[in-house]
Amino acid sequence: MKTVMLQLAENRSRKSTRSRVALVASIIIVSVTLVGGGLYAFALYAAPSYMLYLEPPQTIDAQNLSVPTADNNRIVIPKLGIDIGYSDATQSLTNGQAWMSTASSTPRDTGTILIGARRLDIKTTPQQTVVASPFYHLDQLTSGDQIILDYSGKRYGYTVESVHTSQTVEALHAESSDSLLVLYTASADGSSDGRITVEARSLGEVSIETNPAGEDTL
Repeated sequence: MKTVMLQLAENRSRKSTRSRVALVASIIIVSVTLVGGGLYAFALYAAPSYMLYLEPPQTIDAQNLSVPTADNNRIVIPKLGIDIGYSDATQSLTNGQAWMSTASSTPRDTGTILIGARRLDIKTTPQQTVVASPFYHLDQLTSGDQIILDYSGKRYGYTVESVHTSQTVEALHAESSDSLLVLYTASADGSSDGRITVEARSLGEVSIETNPAGEDTL
């Protein structure tokens, strides 16, 4: 009888030990998963920033730009290495492109042109996040930097006048008798907190022989 009781006690002890081991293993797996998931989420959030150091954007030489075409409207910011398409279709904001407000003017007319793009749009991978967040470094522009708009087969030049933070976008829709380009960051959740806005003065239409500053040839 004592032998049987000892065997039962040993079996219970082994089962208890296995249960504790399984519990500890489960806790470790869950912890590693949570930590790993958190680190990966942070990597996605920080992707545009650390990718700047891993793969610094190549400054665009305006001389190498393709000739503008009527069916390919593009915005080029040489300093930031940005060369993306834009349209008035709202879905353009979700695929790394820029959106031109339907309430704004056009490059060939006087008035204010409003173009927005995502500053941070987290995707599945860091590289996808970078592509989906073209305006992440918009605040690095300074007075005098160049911006190029290709519109309906014509090329227009702009020079940055100011960069600032605006909490609302309504003021950007103010009518202007001058030709002004306003770029702004659009958040994925629609929030205006920390919105970066860039105002640039129009230099008019430029040819492929003249740069946006109207000084040297492209």
